[in-house]
Amino acid sequence: MPQTCLTSSRRGDMQALAVRGIFATDCYPQIHGLIRRALGPDCAALLAEPQHDAAQQRIDWYTSREGTAVPANELPPEAAQALREKAARHAAAIAALARRHEAAPGDMAGDMALLALRHVAEDDLWSVGGEPVLINWGFAPGRAGAQAQDLSRLGATPPPAPPVQAATTTPPPVAPTGGHGCLWWLLPLLLLLLLLWLLLAALGYLPSPLPAACAPLPDTAAL
Repeated sequence: MPQTCLTSSRRGDMQALAVRGIFATDCYPQIHGLIRRALGPDCAALLAEPQHDAAQQRIDWYTSREGTAVPANELPPEAAQALREKAARHAAAIAALARRHEAAPGDMAGDMALLALRHVAEDDLWSVGGEPVLINWGFAPGRAGAQAQDLSRLGATPPPAPPVQAATTTPPPVAPTGGHGCLWWLLPLLLLLLLLWLLLAALGYLPSPLPAACAPLPDTAAL
């Protein structure tokens, strides 16, 4: 089958992923065969075929797909989105296949297939004749601490953020209003009037405001 070389990668810029010391790209024939038998040739063609040079310094990436080869990030937005959705469907099917093989003791096929979905960067996805092809799979970025991309999570919807509750504003406390209102200034006047009444009553000009029991008794000494 005709093979088209998409691009080349420097191996020193990437970190190879392995299972039990075996690099994922060294198992391309086994991974490709597993996917082809279980999911069909179209899904298996998602993975570009790696060809290492003799010095293990460079990797050439080939594909059996035919048509114009363009990196996905150079496509119009609508075409790029359609390509990513198709790649995500293939990746989800491969991940499900890998998990079934992981359940078998001693079976490395599942682990290798999962590593085949890990790649270096978002621009590793290509369009060849409108079909998705992944390069740099089985590798992580060479930078310390950098994490590999996972094609099976392409387009995954993040969990919704918790609803934001409207802040409740506590009304400021209302200052208590005085019970006397504006009549408090009458109190001194009333006391003054009471004292004046008592004075006039003592002089005999006004009746005494005191109860009769408290009024002074008449002088009985002359009796």
